[in-house]
This record gives sequence, structure tokens and C-alpha cells, in this order.
Amino acid sequence: MILHTDVGDITCRKTLKEVAEKLSGANFAICNSYAIVNLRYITSISGNTVMICGQALPISRRRKPGLMERYMNYIGG
Repeated sequence: MILHTDVGDITCRKTLKEVAEKLSGANFAICNSYAIVNLRYITSISGNTVMICGQALPISRRRKPGLMERYMNYIGG
């Protein structure tokens, strides 16, 4: 797994599930089967797409309710 950070990319030997469990109390959410996003860097959500720093990532139907709930709680909605 590659973690993209603002200081560079980090390679780790964890599964998405393991990383998600470690980040469960933080401001992160799973948006599909291969991506966890930091809610702080979301610039927009439209339909089934989330924009992170100018990059569009698809949101799976299964993950959308959880992502939306976490994002709304994060922004205070």
C-alpha cells in the first residue's frame, strides 16, 4: 500500500482494512476498495466522486453513506 502525504509517498505493508482500523478515530474515511481519504483535504463531493487536492476519486455505492456521514460530522453539519 502507498500512503500519499503532503511530505511525500510512504510505502507500507498493511492492508486497507488494517490502515483503516488504525485511523478509525481520526478524520479519515474509506471511499472505495482502494482509497482512504483525509476529510481535511476534501474540496468537493459530487455524485459518486470526491475531489482531493485536484484529484477525482470514485466513491463506491457501499461506502458513500459512511463517507458522507463522517464528512458531515467533520464539517459540523
